[in-house]
Amino acid sequence: MRLFKTKSVVILLLTTTMLNAQNLGLEQASSNFWDEVSGAAPYVLAAIFLISIFFNIGKVTGGDRDYKGFLTGVALFFFGILIAVGVVSYLLSLSF
Repeated sequence: MRLFKTKSVVILLLTTTMLNAQNLGLEQASSNFWDEVSGAAPYVLAAIFLISIFFNIGKVTGGDRDYKGFLTGVALFFFGILIAVGVVSYLLSLSF
């Protein structure tokens, strides 16, 4: 008899969970957040790109000028950013 009561309580709770479900608005909040981030992203990426150029500028201005090393460092940074943006865009395009 006790097992029957336990099963009936569990079934009752499972059937009423849809009645108690609430919409938290997370989809709209994440959409608004992504719109703000995507608006600011070009400026942030440009600033980081300029900083990477400043860190690599020593390869060009010193006595042992290494233009290839400078361009390689900047290009690797640029391609790294492109890959990161591509992965994030792909993940955000998925719908569950």
